[in-house]
Amino acid sequence: MFSAPLTRLMTGLRLTSSRFPVVSSLSTSSCSTKTTPLTPCWSPLTMSICKLRTAPPSPSRSQVETKLSPNQSITLDLINKSIETGAGRLFAVVHVRGIQFKVTQGDLVMVQTDMGAPVGASIVLNKLLALGSQDFTLLGRPVLPRDLASVEATVIEKTLSRTKVVQKFKRRERARHIHFQRSKWTLLRVNLINVTGRVGETLDSAGTENIL
Repeated sequence: MFSAPLTRLMTGLRLTSSRFPVVSSLSTSSCSTKTTPLTPCWSPLTMSICKLRTAPPSPSRSQVETKLSPNQSITLDLINKSIETGAGRLFAVVHVRGIQFKVTQGDLVMVQTDMGAPVGASIVLNKLLALGSQDFTLLGRPVLPRDLASVEATVIEKTLSRTKVVQKFKRRERARHIHFQRSKWTLLRVNLINVTGRVGETLDSAGTENIL
């Protein structure tokens, strides 16, 4: 039916069971490392069984927030009492468009971008990295809860920065490019640093996922 050369070719390509070793079935109870060679000329493929490295379960957010030592509870009570009775002049570190500003009531802040609010509008900055006074300092992880404190500001002026000259040239090629650039700036006046919640009793947990 087939010619002699074709028959010899098919005989040479015929797979025999001697080229592939028989691998015994893996038991589910063993947790050792077994090596299964694919072919005699290839490097063996190591398969690890039941040796997955697992981390211990992380505690929930509620467990971390509720388990406080007596000293921590006393400290939180003193901070809340200081805020309620008047902690004096507060300061805050706000995060605005990628830049941090340490502000207090009555400061002028020049934000090197367009805030999107018209002149005379009141805005609220609730992304605080720190809050404190003469007696205490609260640090965020990396930000403080949004329902703990906020900064109220008013847009005073919207202007452009000074003209920046950007020059690019290639020597000995008579190639020279000059570009003038001006950025949009927004001038803010901080009206009030408002503490709206009690320390340790806030509901917002944004920004603490990386730590917990």
